[in-house]
Formats: sequence, structure tokens, C-alpha cells
Amino acid sequence: MTLQVVGSLLAESASGKGAAMGATAVVGMGGDDGLRVTAGDVLVAVGDDVMMYPLTPDVRDALFMLTLGGHAEPTAAAAAAFASGARRQARSTEELSTRRSSSVGGADPREAGTPVPAIVFPCGVGMLLRVLGGCEHDGLRRGVLMSLVYLLEGSSGNMQAVLQYRQDWREWVVPLLTQVMRRVLAEPGGVGSWGGQLDREEPTSEVALVWRLMMAPHIFAMRHLSGGWRQVERTVGFVLLQGERGVLNSQEFLTLLLQGGAPGRRPERRTLSQGA
Repeated sequence: MTLQVVGSLLAESASGKGAAMGATAVVGMGGDDGLRVTAGDVLVAVGDDVMMYPLTPDVRDALFMLTLGGHAEPTAAAAAAFASGARRQARSTEELSTRRSSSVGGADPREAGTPVPAIVFPCGVGMLLRVLGGCEHDGLRRGVLMSLVYLLEGSSGNMQAVLQYRQDWREWVVPLLTQVMRRVLAEPGGVGSWGGQLDREEPTSEVALVWRLMMAPHIFAMRHLSGGWRQVERTVGFVLLQGERGVLNSQEFLTLLLQGGAPGRRPERRTLSQGA
């Protein structure tokens, strides 16, 4: 029944018969007397059930189709080209506040005639990031992350959709980033610190891609939104709370965030305790 409802909603959205978040379907017997639900309601309801299954190519494809309102995941070639060729993240809030761009970061795919698919249901982004935590296939994880970077860094509309969604995007990205960093640092060759590890990463490594998903909302908000600094403020509060709960090292996380960490920089770093 759930798949039938989602299918009917996606078909309606794709045909342009209803607004993306406003499209409804009737569940139950008795025609119009049934319970009316939106596609967003259905996705939220099935979200926890989806987490029970491992991430496979079929699950990935289904989640992207839900996220994009019936459209397929961006092609691997387009996502990889964007992820590997994107400009480095801006280095300071001053730079972020003075630069203006139609895209969040990297070369604008629209300049090359490739439209970026629109995110119709932002909760699908959260579902993808949550299910990645249990995926053991390196290539599959990186492919999903490159597609998400492409969708978010490549479209201001998609970024606004995620920022305006009722669930805090930090609840999706921070746990995954913490998990990935812990795993990589524990591997042979791990350098022992978040900043040191990020300095060694290539733009399309898993660590770098998750970090870009962490930085992109802040960069977009500081460039384009009135009061965009509040996104940074909220992240600081969120990370400090997670640090108090013992989930992560808040000082190391915030040092890297506030210094504008980016893959492959290899600068001489200072910690918060050392001052500016």
C-alpha cells in the first residue's frame, strides 16, 4: 500500500498536476472519505522502515527517485565531474559575505547546459545520509555522496529546500561525518586529527565529500541569505551539545569548521586554545 501511495504521488508531481509538497492521495476505502496524506508525510512515515535495509543499488535508485520527485539520480559522470572539478571552499566569512554566485560552489553545471535536478522532498536527502551509515560498499557510498554534493552545491534552489525543511539538516550530516572520520582515523595511515586528515584528502574522497556537505549550507547561507550567520551559530550550538554528550570532540570539530577547512589545504593549523 505504501509503495502504491508513493507511486501515485510521484506520478502526479511529475505530470505537473499538483504542487510538489502539496500533492495528495487518498488512503483507505470509500473513495474521497479516506485519509488524505501528502508525499512528504509518506516519506517521513516510511523513513525508519527504510533504515532497516542495507543500501543497495536498487535502494539507492528508489531513494533518489523519491527525493527528486520521480526523476532518476544524476548520472555518475556528471556528479563525479562536478565533485572533482569544484572550486575549493571559501576560506573566511569575509570572503563568503562578499562573493556572489548563482551556485553554492564549484563550476555551475547550468553553464555547461546540464540542468541540476530539483530536490522535491528534502527528507529524502536525510534518508540517504542515514542509510549510508550502515553501507559497507566504498564505491556505493562515494557515488551517493558525489550525487548529493552535485545536487546541493550545484543548485541554490536545492540548498534552500534543505535549509527550509522542518528537520535540521545537521541531524543528518554530523552523525555521518563523525562516523566517517572515526573510521578513517582508526585505519592504518590515519593522522590522528580531523584537520590533519582533511588536509590529506582529495576532493572526491569520502571524508572530503561529507565535509563538503557540512560546509555547503554555511557557505550558501553566508553568501545569499539575510542573517545567514545564524546557520553557523546554530551549528556551533549543535556541535557543543553533541560534545557534552560525548558523541564527538566539539573543539576539534569547531576549529576545523571556523577555520574554513577544505580538502588538500595542508596549512599550519592552530587550535582554539592557541587563539587566532
